[in-house]
Amino acid sequence: MYCFFAHHRSASSSTNDILRELSRYCGWRHVTVHNPAAYGHDLAEFCAWRRPGLLTFSNASADQLADLPDYRGVHLVRDPRDVLVSSYFSHRDSHPVAQWPELRVHREELRLLDKEQGLLLEMDCRAPQFAELDSWQYRNPRVLEWKMEDLIQDPRGHFMELMDFWGIGSSGRVGIRERLRPQYNRLAAAAERRLAIPRLPRWQARRVSAQQLEAVLAKHSFQQKSRGRSPGVSDAGHHYRAGMPGDWRQHFSATVTQRFKERFGALLVKLGYERGFDW
Repeated sequence: MYCFFAHHRSASSSTNDILRELSRYCGWRHVTVHNPAAYGHDLAEFCAWRRPGLLTFSNASADQLADLPDYRGVHLVRDPRDVLVSSYFSHRDSHPVAQWPELRVHREELRLLDKEQGLLLEMDCRAPQFAELDSWQYRNPRVLEWKMEDLIQDPRGHFMELMDFWGIGSSGRVGIRERLRPQYNRLAAAAERRLAIPRLPRWQARRVSAQQLEAVLAKHSFQQKSRGRSPGVSDAGHHYRAGMPGDWRQHFSATVTQRFKERFGALLVKLGYERGFDW
């Protein structure tokens, strides 16, 4: 089984979309879980029942690893300072609330505060996520470690690395079978959702062509997701707001900076985003 271990506001949605598309080419049953309730607090039983080929954890934690069957995964992190800023704007302005009704109250709180106070409040909300980052097993040979900042610079190189790690070959051929396979697998996945059927057979393959990979990456690029904006051009009301590393520098006040150093400065060093506390 393959796994994608993700965290909130860390390119998790766009990366998961890419992996969902690749699942259609390879015939993996792609399942995303947002919290332990989604798998009934029994991950081993859930995997035995659903038999995912690719399982995405949108809020990954180290304790999930012990309950997984044989797996190979990729874990994606982002500079926690940019996570904080991205979460602040998303929760204040753009994140859907239909399936997260608790966000409505938090959004109203953020809109009553200025940006500095809002970032300090959001820092409290991100504390559990940063604790999960701190406790993660970073030397796990079954898991590739990616940084979002590197991924957006070279998405093709990273996904080629992942395909090699997962034993997925590259093929130059795109024939009728390669065109029909993702269409069939998309229909099978849709039928599972709509008819509440846990498992329908997939049309599987062990190769993805370079042409197919390039098409998937282009489809889910920041520019495509953000209605044509280039990375760095911000839209505070859009889910894909800025797309550039280091955006925190434009929003951290001296007070926010000092508070972040006190609470999460050691995490930045652990993740390799800083060498010390003099930033």
